[in-house]
Amino acid sequence: MAIQSLKKQSDFDLVNKIGYKINTPYFLAICATYPENSQNYRISSFSLGMKVSRKLGNAVIRNKIKRRIRHLVRIIQAKKGLNNSALIIIPKKNFQNIHFTTLVLEFEKLYCRI
Repeated sequence: MAIQSLKKQSDFDLVNKIGYKINTPYFLAICATYPENSQNYRISSFSLGMKVSRKLGNAVIRNKIKRRIRHLVRIIQAKKGLNNSALIIIPKKNFQNIHFTTLVLEFEKLYCRI
């Protein structure tokens, strides 16, 4: 299953409005689950949005963070399967310095809380 991305500001606003926040030591996640066969929402299957601030580093570092997040979501999606939901990830200060296996464990804990 492919990962769709949240691109429009209205999609981000919708997830912020109906979703709930989960705070971890490494990132903030905003999760929203949509009812199945709902015509009111444009977002179908699983959607991912990222807000990576310039405070985290230059463009190279920010793009590396985005690649890591996408890969983490692919790993969790392959194991667990995410459907009819949207997720916004906002990484915190030292996200790029954290070991990848630690991030995988944090994303698995996040999935259990969704």
